[in-house]
Amino acid sequence: MRVLIRFLRAGPAGAVEQKDKLYDGESVTLGRATDQVVQLKDRRVALAHAQIILRNGHPVLISRVPGGVLVNGTLQREARLRAGDVVTLGANVLRILPPPAGCELAFSFELDPDARPQSVALDLPRLRLAELGFGKRRWSWALFLGVFLLALAIPSAGLRSPQIQESLRASLLPDDHWWSPGPLSRVHEVLGTRCDACHQKLFQRVRNDACLTCHASNLHQHWPHPGIGAAAPEMRCASCHAEHHEPATLVRQDPAVCINCHRDLKALAPATLIAARVTDFAADHPGFAVPVTDESGLKFPHDVHLAKDGIRSPVGDTVLGCKDCHALEPGGARFRPVQMQRDCGGCHLLDFDPAYPERTVPHGDAKVISGFLVDYYSRRYLEAYADPLAVPGTARRTGPKLTAPERERLLRTAREQSAMVTRDLFERRSCAQCHDVTRDISKVPDEWQVKAVKLRSAWLKGATFNHAAHSTALTSCESCHGALDSKAASDVLLPDIATCRECHAGGDAHATPPDRLTSTCNLCHGFHGDENPLWQARGVAP
Repeated sequence: MRVLIRFLRAGPAGAVEQKDKLYDGESVTLGRATDQVVQLKDRRVALAHAQIILRNGHPVLISRVPGGVLVNGTLQREARLRAGDVVTLGANVLRILPPPAGCELAFSFELDPDARPQSVALDLPRLRLAELGFGKRRWSWALFLGVFLLALAIPSAGLRSPQIQESLRASLLPDDHWWSPGPLSRVHEVLGTRCDACHQKLFQRVRNDACLTCHASNLHQHWPHPGIGAAAPEMRCASCHAEHHEPATLVRQDPAVCINCHRDLKALAPATLIAARVTDFAADHPGFAVPVTDESGLKFPHDVHLAKDGIRSPVGDTVLGCKDCHALEPGGARFRPVQMQRDCGGCHLLDFDPAYPERTVPHGDAKVISGFLVDYYSRRYLEAYADPLAVPGTARRTGPKLTAPERERLLRTAREQSAMVTRDLFERRSCAQCHDVTRDISKVPDEWQVKAVKLRSAWLKGATFNHAAHSTALTSCESCHGALDSKAASDVLLPDIATCRECHAGGDAHATPPDRLTSTCNLCHGFHGDENPLWQARGVAP
């Protein structure tokens, strides 16, 4: 659609100035917004008030506001325009003209001569304080004096005498409590309002002497790590202990407490053996160090016991899971030690006599087992032992009274039977299945030696880990421990640090993704472990 727009403006001495403009487009938009074809500077006009389109070769005015548009003095939502029609939009007047050759529409645009000037232009917002009656200098001085009086002058008046201080605290006037950024920790609540107990000098940070005034009298002293050496006197108590912070805990919990030293511990303590740099768990933390230990003394393939098809047991094939052998101790931090009778005895039976399968040997020392079998068979033979599984007619029977040769013969038979069963238990059937067994014939009758079992309950030295806190529907045992592929008891099934980083982020809470847990140093670590306690008796070397 080609449109001729004639802009009319009143010039000097009543003359009318005119300026024609040709516009090509699908429609002519009218409104107060800057993207409109005809911009109307009147606050009564909407940003997009109306538009003119060509319908079946005739111009049609369509209102884009619910109230409609004034056409020839009548409000209309939609009107077909003809030459001579007058459209009023606020203080603006559009007169439809006969279109010249080559144009489908022509109109003039002018300001209503009877419109008031304040109706034409928009009121500009007042953005300066001076325009609102607020002088910056005057109000800044007033606020400064108010803060000075309320926060400094009046509270500091109580420093001149205890009487003035108590009067201020009992009144509604501001006192020295206004200077406290937060409450004291529970262990220091006994100080009450005695601020001078720690803050000995005005406008000076708390010194170590103020802490030692109380803590030196309890016959204990606080030791730094043994490798820090000469750097210890430069440390402040407040480096690790912060008061008046929320939450009210005496020991700082932020990562900087540890990072201040461990970002370059070798420079602080050249004699230390810890050279790893640590600044953040997610970005700068060494892998887990597993202590070198002797073998456990067990033959235990995890993959066999956790087979999907099950493992052979006295009641048939049984499918086992981790919790069938490993149970959490009270509190859930660690697992209780595995015991043979409780955790393994259901499958690994210690029976030895097919005639009496309910009888079992005790699990323990080889000497005890050998003595137990000798006593068992000696009593059986002396009491006319009869084997219900033996061939008929071969059962040993004795009379009510035994002669010395008969007794000696039966006891010799009992010892022979005991030695045969002992050899079978230790070398083939029971003990050798799980233990390393050796035989020393020079130590008869204590010739069987079972390698001692050494089971470690904690692998992360200097760190704490709570299994109960990690036992969720999303974290199975196999998600952290590779037991399904372990073929030897010597395998250390400790997960890699990358496994922990799948859930644990660094110490910056603001940078923690929504699906991760903010992990500061003290989430897993205490202060240098149990071998270097925080407090030691005075005179004890660190």
